[in-house]
Amino acid sequence: MSPPEYAELICQSASSPGGGASLPEELVLRAHAIGLRAMGLCDRDSIRGLPRAERAARELGFTVLHGVALTLTGLPELVLYAEDPGGWARICALLTRPGGDPLERSGGLLALASGDWAAHPEAAGAIAEAFGDRLYITASRLLRADDAPRCAAAEGLARRLGRPVVATCRVLLHRRSRKRVQDVLTCSAHGVRLDEAGRLLEPNAERCLRAPRELAALFRDRPGWVRRSLEIAERCGAWLAGGPPHYPAALVAESARRMPARRALEIASTALGLDTPERSGDAARRALARELAEELRALPPGISPPSRS
Repeated sequence: MSPPEYAELICQSASSPGGGASLPEELVLRAHAIGLRAMGLCDRDSIRGLPRAERAARELGFTVLHGVALTLTGLPELVLYAEDPGGWARICALLTRPGGDPLERSGGLLALASGDWAAHPEAAGAIAEAFGDRLYITASRLLRADDAPRCAAAEGLARRLGRPVVATCRVLLHRRSRKRVQDVLTCSAHGVRLDEAGRLLEPNAERCLRAPRELAALFRDRPGWVRRSLEIAERCGAWLAGGPPHYPAALVAESARRMPARRALEIASTALGLDTPERSGDAARRALARELAEELRALPPGISPPSRS
């Protein structure tokens, strides 16, 4: 039997507020190292991380699908990927002119919608009509108590809309060890302390990149969901073989002078009381201090935190 293959379709990096806790390059390097066929980067309302991810991927001969996760008022997130240069131009236009309707002129775009859209049947029907066979329903198994009902919702929505289901880990972390930084970023976004965050925090570190064999084991009863990721990677990756697309300066300039993950690690160190040796009293805190220091040292050269002024 041939080994399983998989492409992770939903990765969010630290390049946009409210995203993940890993640098775009870290996600690419890890995805390539564990044998993924491709990965999709879809930061929230931003393409700032894509030029960095694309550069890293080119050096490895790896494919990064180009997309965005749109936040929609009163509705779940909708992930869009470009299938061709026209689709990429539409993504850039949506971000350049906030408030645009992603359902208008959706040609060249492929959409991923989670089972959360089942609670919005009218809107779900509208995206199904707009995207047709370019809409897929996503399902995740993250070792949580709600895995079964969430997958059932995705499967029910897919059946109702006549669209297929695809597996994803909804990645925020290139490795599980970055979970503590994710917690600090979440607290910062919501303006709360770690001990006040409660259910705002991810309940575990499973929103991380997984090797194909590990993912296939999680979905052993739904192997088609895993294989379908390759179909989407082919649809949305072929056009990138000719070289990277144009990245509008207005949409990516911010990432040239800021890398939130670097600053996040420093914030984490301070927030957890680990920024100086004398504040790292017990063994667990000393271990975390060492971990954060290693993460900072591991960042690519030339990445500097924003000024503190």
